[in-house]
Amino acid sequence: MITCRRATELISKELDTELPLAQRVGLEIHSLVCSGCRRYRRQLSTVDNAVRELLAAPASDRDAALSAASKENLKAALQGLLDQEA
Repeated sequence: MITCRRATELISKELDTELPLAQRVGLEIHSLVCSGCRRYRRQLSTVDNAVRELLAAPASDRDAALSAASKENLKAALQGLLDQEA
């Protein structure tokens, strides 16, 4: 089984590219037993979605482009990341 350190690397990598089958399977197996990595995956996905949403908006509308819910989700995700580092 892969380590949490390797899992977080793969979670980050999977946002940018499709992982090879062996890495996807290893990550899925690890995620089944590791709640911390499942939480990290959700948090990173939330941040990634919020950034994509923000960048998709015209520059003049970027502050207004995020809904209140998206802003709260982003804040919560970032706080969760900060809490994990502490």
